[in-house]
Amino acid sequence: MQAYQNDGTLLAAQFPVTWQLPAPEVFNQVGNVKIEGIADVLGEKLPVTAMVRIAKKTVTLGPNVAPVAVHR
Repeated sequence: MQAYQNDGTLLAAQFPVTWQLPAPEVFNQVGNVKIEGIADVLGEKLPVTAMVRIAKKTVTLGPNVAPVAVHR
């Protein structure tokens, strides 16, 4: 996690976060997953939240580009 100072400038440091991960099955469904955690910012424990968007898996097959790549 990175932190911002009161004036909005980015603090040139990173801080560890301990995440409270949900059950793995939560990630099998399309939608948003809220994950909460605690960041240790210079010894102070602060609550943090991450939102993870789970999307439907899609596969797009395009044309074969091998003949074009070989015959330049």
